[in-house]
Amino acid sequence: MTFSSALATVEKKDGQTLGWIKVDVDSDTLAVSGWVYATVTLPTGVKYAKDPALGTLSNYATAPSGDPGNVERKTSSDTVLTVAYPLDTTKNTVVQFKFDATGESKVNIGTDAADNINVKVTVKIIGTDGLQVGSDYTADLKVGQVVTKEVTASAETAKALSEAKNDQKAAKITFTESAAASLVQNDEIYLELPSSYFQWSNTMLTTSGITYGAYGLKGTLSIDSTKKKLTLKVDSPSALADTIAVTPYINVMPGAPTGDVTVTITSSSTKVKTATLVIGNVGAPTVTLSTKDTVTEDLLLAKNGQLVDEVTVKANGSIAKDKSIVIAAPAGVKFNGTPSCSVAGSTVTPFDDNKKVWIILGNAADEIKITDIKVDVDETAALGDLKLSFSGDAGATGDVVVGKIVAPATATATAVEVVSGTNAQAAGDITVTETKPASMASANIKLTLPSGVKFSDEFKYKINNGDEQTTSNAKGQNYAEINLSLGGAVDTIKFYGIKYDVDSTFKGDVEVALSGAALSANYSGKTILRVVNAKAVSATKRDSSFVIGSTTYKVNGVEKTMDVAPYIKDGRTYMPVRFAALAAGVDESNIIWDGVKKTVTLIKGDRVVQMTIGSKTMLINGIAVTMDAAPEISSGRTMLPFRYVGQALGATVGWDEASKTVTMNVQ
Repeated sequence: MTFSSALATVEKKDGQTLGWIKVDVDSDTLAVSGWVYATVTLPTGVKYAKDPALGTLSNYATAPSGDPGNVERKTSSDTVLTVAYPLDTTKNTVVQFKFDATGESKVNIGTDAADNINVKVTVKIIGTDGLQVGSDYTADLKVGQVVTKEVTASAETAKALSEAKNDQKAAKITFTESAAASLVQNDEIYLELPSSYFQWSNTMLTTSGITYGAYGLKGTLSIDSTKKKLTLKVDSPSALADTIAVTPYINVMPGAPTGDVTVTITSSSTKVKTATLVIGNVGAPTVTLSTKDTVTEDLLLAKNGQLVDEVTVKANGSIAKDKSIVIAAPAGVKFNGTPSCSVAGSTVTPFDDNKKVWIILGNAADEIKITDIKVDVDETAALGDLKLSFSGDAGATGDVVVGKIVAPATATATAVEVVSGTNAQAAGDITVTETKPASMASANIKLTLPSGVKFSDEFKYKINNGDEQTTSNAKGQNYAEINLSLGGAVDTIKFYGIKYDVDSTFKGDVEVALSGAALSANYSGKTILRVVNAKAVSATKRDSSFVIGSTTYKVNGVEKTMDVAPYIKDGRTYMPVRFAALAAGVDESNIIWDGVKKTVTLIKGDRVVQMTIGSKTMLINGIAVTMDAAPEISSGRTMLPFRYVGQALGATVGWDEASKTVTMNVQ
């Protein structure tokens, strides 16, 4: 035995349609001859609109096979219906109860009814002998859900509107049903504007002024003769709870008051809730800035007369005649010439040493295109997005990106340590690579050293790994000037074999300044690129740092690598002897290992330090010093207790627990 049903949404009123109920008797389960007696009992507060005894039985109960003659009415009232139909031992026997056909089987739902409409179904199997076979089969089936049908109106965020402008789009208004057919055919919803300063635009009638939902609710718009009242008439109701939306267009008359623009919602249907919605706001027009990608290439640093993207100033209303727009360039950038303005009669004036442009509109407009904007970008301009800043009483405010500034090339090098007061010291190679094809020119490039540093000799260079060439004017100078002959692709120039004479007073980074017409025809005397390829330190000063567990360490800020990492044992830090000594300023030739005696000797100036593997006695110029840790061999390397070694070589040793870093400073 199987019961099934459908659910419908209903109201507490007469003539409501409930869902259907099916009773399916399985022929295999009940393979007997006889009759099925099926009874439906409506719940409290629910009655048939017409007593089944007075109506056509097939409108209340029928076999889906379509033969209503098989079903007989046994008893009925306005709340109960019992039918009987013969069992079929060859197939399932099915009957369907209906609560909607031709209005006879619809129901009247009173205010005392529950919100859940549950119909009780009782089935008895009666044999041919008139006796019941088995017990009753019963089920409570939900066929109705009471809902309150209503329609609510809501609006999107109010749109900015301008005085004396037609066909302005206002906020979309959406009508939402709580249940299917809350709106029925010919229902009318009225949308009324607040005064004669506002009129509905016919644009809504000729464009897609209505947006329909998914379930069949449709309607038509019309505007009355005053143009203050808009009517939405329902053409067809919905199958399920639906929405219908109106996208309004408004004409705002001259002299219209500033502030909110409201619309009052009323209806011919009591189900539509009265409302007042804000759909617009009259005030100064909202102005936006945008760009059109008219520049196909990046803007080069240190180059004049470069075209940037055109800018569009657009308002949702009309910007009045004589309003002004001021455009300011960032530091390092100036306007080159006078940009063009699309509004006829406008004046465009560069000022403030061409760092700004002042536009006065010659006519009212809601869209202004500013084109032919050219700029000079000097060597001090910041790399990255080029932003122009807008201001003025036209309402155009904010920054807009009109291009991207890139250097004509990049310069890279590895900083090599050199010693102050020493000549002919090898520095790092320098590589200059174009940012894009032809961003550098076939012209001179100049490399200038800081005061106190000179080129020891001429050095080499190659273009795109081509033939080796040699400078001709570098020796003994703090600059070198080279004429480059470049191709059309992205070129790379490598300078190598560079050696420096470093004055004894010079310390710190050796920063090479690159200039010349190859990097900039407009600013050939200005430094365009900078790169550090050496770091000068004093002959004796050493600032070193070692991180426990790392094979990388620093001496005077220059990273170096060792083949074994320091470690901590019994609270003491152990360091590979060779690298600790080198960091303290000991020449490699003065690091001596006696494999027979297992002794390390370090000589620095007039100081001789000796330690023996496994012994806690250290000799400094022959004088014994007792340590609390002994040197040892680990991973084939001699490891010394770092603090004792550093102090013995005249260094100040420090320890940072958080970063696990040992420092050693030698003056």
